Amino acid sequence: MGLADTAALYYLKTNLVVFLLCILACRPGFYRWVESRFHDSIIGSAVLYGVLFLLGTACLVYSSYHPFYTCVFNKTGGDSPPERRGS
Repeated sequence: MGLADTAALYYLKTNLVVFLLCILACRPGFYRWVESRFHDSIIGSAVLYGVLFLLGTACLVYSSYHPFYTCVFNKTGGDSPPERRGS
């Protein structure tokens, strides 16, 4: 076994763009560029924060677990009451 297993390589390949964007965003030059573009503009700041909010919400929705979907596809219904006997 090498440095990384197949699961680590899978996650690295599927999230490579996000990983590279995070590395780029951590650079001081990127912060200075964003600060120079959006510091004095109220509309620019609102658009920037709106895009960040939508991206954060999309990441939370995409990576979250939805336990209520299992009840829809389960024929027994999971928490459904037992059937009556003798009817």
